[in-house]
Amino acid sequence: MSFKGLKSTTKAKAVCGHLPQVTHLSDLEYKDILLGTDKLLGAMQGAADPPKHDILGAVGKAHFEQRFIERYGQLLRFNYNKAQGYHGAGRPGLPMVFEFAIAELDYDVPGAGDVYYGVNYSPTYEDPLSSTRLTGPPITTVGIDDYLQAAYAHPRTDADDDPAPIFTVVAAHVIAPGLEFRERAKTRLAL
Repeated sequence: MSFKGLKSTTKAKAVCGHLPQVTHLSDLEYKDILLGTDKLLGAMQGAADPPKHDILGAVGKAHFEQRFIERYGQLLRFNYNKAQGYHGAGRPGLPMVFEFAIAELDYDVPGAGDVYYGVNYSPTYEDPLSSTRLTGPPITTVGIDDYLQAAYAHPRTDADDDPAPIFTVVAAHVIAPGLEFRERAKTRLAL
């Protein structure tokens, strides 16, 4: 078996040089397993290039737009943005992709206005970033719901000071390996 980014003989020898007493992965079972595996992981991460964002994929603009049209009919406006970054310990950390789609709907669409959340291609029941600080000048909030309210774009809450209320549908999707969650339900991320 080979690991992505560690296929060259030179890199493999460099990694193995960090654990000369280990000749097979099964040897870690009998040696100091925690120290050995941590040391092995560190050596592998040091020798390999960090994973690229493209390997994570994305749902994509066309897919979100098509699903919105199927559910709500004609959209008055549609916008999609994909951002890439890193999370977790280490440098640069693990790759992360954040997708955000929003559409303005006609006011008379039955059941208009929903917020859909997803983490790693699976739906979640709550805002996965509800404990995460979000900044997009001039707005700084905690969580997607609060951000949408501050931007007068939340589909289920009206603000008294909203200059021109609109009906929206929103999809927010986080894609990343090694995510940590704040609870067993695996809804809220610890970023």
